[in-house]
Amino acid sequence: MTICIKKWRQAAALLAVGSALAGCGGGDSDDDDSGSGGPPPGDPFHAWYGQNRIQASGPARTVEIGFDGASSYVRRDGYNHAHPGVRVTDLSYIGNSGAPAAGQTTQWLRFAVRGDGYFATQRGHLPIGLNFAQYPNSSGVEARIIFFSHGGWDCPSQSSFSIYFETRISGRTEDADIAGVKCAHNAPGLRDGVWYQVEMSANRQGIAYAITGEDGRVVSTGSTDDLNYPLSDWNRPFLLQMGNPDSAFRARYIALMQNREFAFVVATANNARPWSMTFTEIASGWR
Repeated sequence: MTICIKKWRQAAALLAVGSALAGCGGGDSDDDDSGSGGPPPGDPFHAWYGQNRIQASGPARTVEIGFDGASSYVRRDGYNHAHPGVRVTDLSYIGNSGAPAAGQTTQWLRFAVRGDGYFATQRGHLPIGLNFAQYPNSSGVEARIIFFSHGGWDCPSQSSFSIYFETRISGRTEDADIAGVKCAHNAPGLRDGVWYQVEMSANRQGIAYAITGEDGRVVSTGSTDDLNYPLSDWNRPFLLQMGNPDSAFRARYIALMQNREFAFVVATANNARPWSMTFTEIASGWR
């Protein structure tokens, strides 16, 4: 697996699911300097360390991502992957939904999430991706995503977190990645110290999600055709490629629906003070 995500081009950008862990064009790891860019396939308890990132993979019911004042870390159940200092700003966990049974075409992901010092202090973005894949020795990452972001795209609010849809297609080693992004819910009022129940899914009809608060109230819900994005400078390459039936990107878009992984990513974190995001009761599969 490889995460070589370009910094989610914070103000011009898109998903940080890439910046989160692998220097573009390959990276260094804790036990592999070959430039392969990620942990070996099938290794269930592995963390990969790049220049300013940590990526963990393997089965987990609870994942905590954060900065404790001394080290950045990704914790998976009883495993702790940490790096001292403030320079590690891209942190992620990659899970696997397993193989779909015959006739199952919808990948789903369910979890509870809580921020502590995150929503109050961060200005980056936090993508959650289905149909996720990353490609060795390239900057390629692809997924169908919802992400939390503090401004930078088409949601009106620039002073609080909003929720966005994104479809990202990898250029593999040949091209830069392309993506469509649009506002799903402007400033829904996400707060630290609150447990949110999240369920999301992706299939040939698109992307859907629902977020519920501790009181059972629906905080945000939405769905979209994952090819339906507004025309903008950022979205234009994506829309052009998806409109061309002979495009290599169009073929990759169709193929990504077979991807079995999912990802939690915190990109371009501000480590001026401690913060964390905890994901628990993680469950995923196909229906």
